[in-house]
Amino acid sequence: MTPVSVQPAGGRRWQLQRRSEPGNVQRFRLGAVLIGLVLVIVAGAFAVDGAPNDYFLTLWNGTFGSTIGLDAILLQMLPFLLLGLAVALPYRLGLWNVGGDGQLLMGAWAATGIAFVLSSWPGWALLPAMFVAGAVVGALWILVPALARTRLGVSEIASTLMLNFVAVFWMTYWATKPWGENLSAGGIKSEPIPAQVMVGYVTLGQISVPITLLGAIALALGLWVWSKKSRFAYEVEIVGSNPEAARYAGMPVNRRIVQMMLIGGAIAGLAGAMELVNVTHRYGSSLTNNYGYSAFVIAVLAAGREAGVLLLALLLAAMGVATNALLVFGVSSDLLFATFGLILLLGALGDGLARFQLVRVPARSAGRADAAVTQETS
Repeated sequence: MTPVSVQPAGGRRWQLQRRSEPGNVQRFRLGAVLIGLVLVIVAGAFAVDGAPNDYFLTLWNGTFGSTIGLDAILLQMLPFLLLGLAVALPYRLGLWNVGGDGQLLMGAWAATGIAFVLSSWPGWALLPAMFVAGAVVGALWILVPALARTRLGVSEIASTLMLNFVAVFWMTYWATKPWGENLSAGGIKSEPIPAQVMVGYVTLGQISVPITLLGAIALALGLWVWSKKSRFAYEVEIVGSNPEAARYAGMPVNRRIVQMMLIGGAIAGLAGAMELVNVTHRYGSSLTNNYGYSAFVIAVLAAGREAGVLLLALLLAAMGVATNALLVFGVSSDLLFATFGLILLLGALGDGLARFQLVRVPARSAGRADAAVTQETS
């Protein structure tokens, strides 16, 4: 790598140098993403049909500037948050759980089955049973990829991804055959779940907050405390940073890999159960909208940390709602996916900013500094 430098008058110039100690990667990633999104929003005002003032007003009123917009953001935030956590936890070990959508569908399937079989139970007993069933089946759905990874060296990327397609076919069968409603009623969906487990909202001022979102936030906070205090989480950090050193220290590396993947699958399965009881009330195709791939973006940019996942889940939910609000200006809904790609690119830029910095050096030492940077980055 040949650094780019500028030499002003006075014999000094700007030099790209590696930081002696890397900065906070998560902070630099989030900063780069936020700055980039601001630039995208401003550029969009001049790219759409209509006055820029109308564009900004519609964008604000469609998201944070109205109770309807806030309600929509909080509703969309739930799957982003839970699936973001489901991907982030294995990510700490360098593992890629790209099967979040499949685990969500299977968790929702288990919760639906429990709801129909035990429909005579009261809601206070049936609801926890559905959540437990969703989490257990979500974990079981990722068990085979976890064992294949540790026992056979099979990439978890391929195995978790392929199981997404199996889960979709599984959902199609159950939502159209045993539990199915007439397809002419709109899409692939089951009969509604019992009324006693249809969870509502908590009103805070004029804002309606999904009860399940409050539970998901509590889960994220609990995982954050757990990651700071428990020996298990400490071992996970060691295994993720240096597996060979962890093995030398006697840590059960393969067991920790399986356990973290199971926890991720359980959270994704729980997400399916929560979406079922709070949003769709039916098992079917409306449960997921490729949330797992968005969760991948969230987990990477958050560096696997709960606080970053929470913030980015809110941000991506707001982006989705904003895209819908801007349809009146001819903005394509595909813009959201293009923006996700931009976010990943900006996150990579933030990584670079965390490791390198621009400094002014004397012109005489510039050549030596150039050689040092080139050697370190080659």
